[in-house]
Amino acid sequence: MRFSSIILSISLLTLILSCNQKQQSIHNATVEALDTLALAQGFQLAQTSCFTCHSPDASFDNRVAPPMQAVKVHYNAEDVSFTQFHEDLSNFFKNPSADISKMPEAVKRFGVMPKLNFSDDQIKSLAYYIYYTELEKPEWFEKHYQEQKQKYDKLSLGNNALEIGKTMALKTKGVLGRNLLEAINTKGTEHALQFCSTRAIPLTDSLALTQHADIKRGTDKPRNPSNALTPEEDIIFTKMKSSHANGEEVMPIIVDKDSMNIGYYPIFIDKMCLQCHGKPESEILPKTLQKIQNLYPKDKSTGYSVGDLRGIWVVKMDK
Repeated sequence: MRFSSIILSISLLTLILSCNQKQQSIHNATVEALDTLALAQGFQLAQTSCFTCHSPDASFDNRVAPPMQAVKVHYNAEDVSFTQFHEDLSNFFKNPSADISKMPEAVKRFGVMPKLNFSDDQIKSLAYYIYYTELEKPEWFEKHYQEQKQKYDKLSLGNNALEIGKTMALKTKGVLGRNLLEAINTKGTEHALQFCSTRAIPLTDSLALTQHADIKRGTDKPRNPSNALTPEEDIIFTKMKSSHANGEEVMPIIVDKDSMNIGYYPIFIDKMCLQCHGKPESEILPKTLQKIQNLYPKDKSTGYSVGDLRGIWVVKMDK
């Protein structure tokens, strides 16, 4: 009887080890089948547009958005398939709202994330990176981030001037957005206006310098006169406005000029923008409106609605 029990135990152990080896083999095959280019593109988007707010190492009190690991955990709480994960993330990206967010406590603390002008392919690459990458908890994430950066920076994403310019514009937008959110969260919208008045353009210029490019924002209804369109920019923006008015997708444009490539990228109004660029009295609070009038006596940049085309990023890159 005892001999039979030993034989049975050995058989069960062999079966368990066999299953574990098979499972490991399947896991390795899955890893090998991953699309490394999609991972690289997703990591690049996270690096330029997400980590500035969803920082893995910001302290709890100074955080302006939940860490990326928290996003992954909430959107994959039930071990959903990548298809479902991508669909849920895509729905929120295309129409950010408290109603469809899977992170209600984060919405209460930070507000709803502004709408980002990502294409369907970009959203899918970002979802692919978040879903398939082992994101450590914030205190350990920096090491992982650097390892991933070294790994994916080696992958060639192509020397595409339009995409390079877009990456520069998104990185600049991300840094400006983070600073603006910090100003709003710490001292209110009026303080954010002061930041825009004194720091936005110098900060944009410094970011342009580090990226070896000339980067600016332009609009036909400027608040700061420095953001007025040049005649050449006005022609491009007029074409984009026409496409937007006709319900067409507004596409970025690259222009080859002498020794430069110039990229033009649309800027849309999101919900957060309405605090300073929406309808006076109903969406812009009286104190905020008074601050705008004091800082910008010739302001033209109000009366917008969510989804309106407000302006363009202009990125001049040496070939």
